Amino acid sequence: MFERRVLWVVLALAGCTGGDEANTGFMTVQMVGPTTPMTTTGDDTTSAGPADDTTTTTPIAPTTTDPTPAPTTGGDPFCGDGVVEGDEACDDGNADNTDACLTTCVEAACGDTFVHVGVEACDGGTVVVNGTCSMCQVACTAGFADCNDDLADGCELPTSSDPANCGGCGIACAGDQTCADSLCAAPVVQQFGPAHSFVGQQSDFFITQGCCSLACSDDAAGMADYFCKRFYNAGCAAEPGYVQGPQADPEATKMHFNDGCTSQGVDIPGTTCEGGPCKIGAWSEQTTGLSNLVCTCP
Repeated sequence: MFERRVLWVVLALAGCTGGDEANTGFMTVQMVGPTTPMTTTGDDTTSAGPADDTTTTTPIAPTTTDPTPAPTTGGDPFCGDGVVEGDEACDDGNADNTDACLTTCVEAACGDTFVHVGVEACDGGTVVVNGTCSMCQVACTAGFADCNDDLADGCELPTSSDPANCGGCGIACAGDQTCADSLCAAPVVQQFGPAHSFVGQQSDFFITQGCCSLACSDDAAGMADYFCKRFYNAGCAAEPGYVQGPQADPEATKMHFNDGCTSQGVDIPGTTCEGGPCKIGAWSEQTTGLSNLVCTCP
């Protein structure tokens, strides 16, 4: 950029008279102060042009504003915002600790004390009835099983003795079989008689005469069944072949059902007959009753 100056030159020539006289002259230069500078843009320099006071201005394009706001993240990231960030292993944005991601943004794992639904049967200190929680799965005690898939009642079935689930869930024994040691087997029966032993005494004769029988009826069949169920257990039954008649040896040991009969003999623990425990004893008396009496019991 430069300043343009207007130069006025005044040339005065005087004394040009010719002849031998010397010529004298002078030049006067007057500088008129700077004009208004030109406005330019870019790096080019404008060369001097005609002297004038015109100012040239290069227009500048207006600045525009994008109306679309810059995206925001909605604040600082945090566990539970549904976005995996930083040192988070997961973030599902919910408050459920039974799915694959805990509320601490850590992936579900065996031992975190929360049961992962569909993956773990138990976790942590879960108490399992008749079993334990091992590697987040139910481990039943031997002889038990979880047949209803309900952790609340644990391993609820004794498969070692349940005939409907013998040795495993849904394994049923036949109608006449029992379940023992997790195996179905024919019913185990015991037979007692014709000689019966109680409290260190043995007898093969059961008094049924008079009121030593039910309703004082001397009913042989009814008394045979009564004897097996009362002297042994309610599941026992009398086998055919018993004989009703007088005792061969009136001095021999006898058995009776207590009430309405005689006070002789001693109580048999664990038995319940009419008027108290069933009795056995030896005394001298001729009586009528049942002999060759055999009881079959499960």
